[in-house]
Amino acid sequence: YDTNAALFESLGIQASADPKHLRDETVSIVYCTGDDIEKTCLDALTEGQSLTYEEELNSCVLIVDEVDGMIFDKGPASEKEFNDNDFGEWVNTWINQLETTGSIERDWDDFRASGESTAQIQKEVETAYNMAFAKKEGKDYVQRGGAYYMLDPKTQMVQEHGWSLWLEIVRRTKTGKTATYRYVKAILCRLQCFRSYSCIFGLTGSLGQDAEKGYLSDYYDAVCFNVPFFLDTCRTDEPPPRAAVQDVVSVLGEEGDPGGAPSRKG
Repeated sequence: YDTNAALFESLGIQASADPKHLRDETVSIVYCTGDDIEKTCLDALTEGQSLTYEEELNSCVLIVDEVDGMIFDKGPASEKEFNDNDFGEWVNTWINQLETTGSIERDWDDFRASGESTAQIQKEVETAYNMAFAKKEGKDYVQRGGAYYMLDPKTQMVQEHGWSLWLEIVRRTKTGKTATYRYVKAILCRLQCFRSYSCIFGLTGSLGQDAEKGYLSDYYDAVCFNVPFFLDTCRTDEPPPRAAVQDVVSVLGEEGDPGGAPSRKG
């Protein structure tokens, strides 16, 4: 963004690198990550504005580097969680009981202790408590800068915003800090989120197998084509050699485009 900011200004194009401008109609270009897009979709969902947000995306085009990471690596859905302070106190009490007696004792003086939701959360705490002792540092979680993060089981990448009760128990055991309890308030279908764009242009150097191409064609109406090495596109005095294939570009077309046919945006 910093490199092109002056160009955008000279052309009179409003551009930004702030994700909050994803819903600003006065900003034509926004540099962001896939996580920023998902968060904006989830925020709209929890605010009851999901349909309005989808309509806004219908007039937008998404250009993505490493599109396979956005579509394949993260799974079909993402969640938005909120802290629950009331149950958070109970969770820490139950963890204390598990640490001292090995079981959760019911508080007969509290009428809330007999609720079905309470019983479910107690089971959740017991399960997470047992999982916490089975998890291995460096394989399931990692410590960085004094904080603990989950690791993706497939890629071993740090899940910066990932949360799990077993991770809270690990952190509590190692640092002595109070565990935080969260509940899921919204679940976002990534397919629906990204399909809301009128078109997606995605560049990747690793996508190209028939299975992946078939998936993109079936669910995204995608058209895949090869692009040459960058240096082979530069002008020279001699005629350029036949371009070798370096990357694969996926053009994810508008809804209604027949699979395999060139996109109207391509």
